[in-house]
Amino acid sequence: MTLPRSRPDAQGGGESGTPGGADEVLAAMADPTRRRLLEDLAARGGATATDLADGLPISRQAVVKHLAVLGRAGLVTARRQGREVRYLARPDGVAATARWMTALAADWDQRLAEIKSIAEALPAPSDQAAGERLVGGHDPDTERDQRDRDDLEAGDAERDADDREA
Repeated sequence: MTLPRSRPDAQGGGESGTPGGADEVLAAMADPTRRRLLEDLAARGGATATDLADGLPISRQAVVKHLAVLGRAGLVTARRQGREVRYLARPDGVAATARWMTALAADWDQRLAEIKSIAEALPAPSDQAAGERLVGGHDPDTERDQRDRDDLEAGDAERDADDREA
């Protein structure tokens, strides 16, 4: 499955007929301020940039810039009413991206299920002690464990001797 790329047409929509492509929607929604603006617009049913700026620690001009990004992604529309510009949320852009993400998740779930079935079909290791040694950090075979400790001590002794000679 590939990420749909949008190619803006005359109305700013994407190539798939949905407003904006998934990449533009995700990029627009990556910013917490834009997510909050979108949530506010959805809750209010529409608002002006001035109304939206009242609840935020940013200027009206910054809100307008954020709304422009949301508009290019197809998440917001602007309608002039007299001297004011009223912004409305367009949930269909989010819905199209959510459908794409759901399909992507299903594809990954299928791949992971196949990996799991392959792993479960593999024969179990014949030497369980080796697996325990890797997991526990200590070898259950006490003789082999002692040999490993002796080898480490011998290596330390050699390094100490080399250090003294240098």
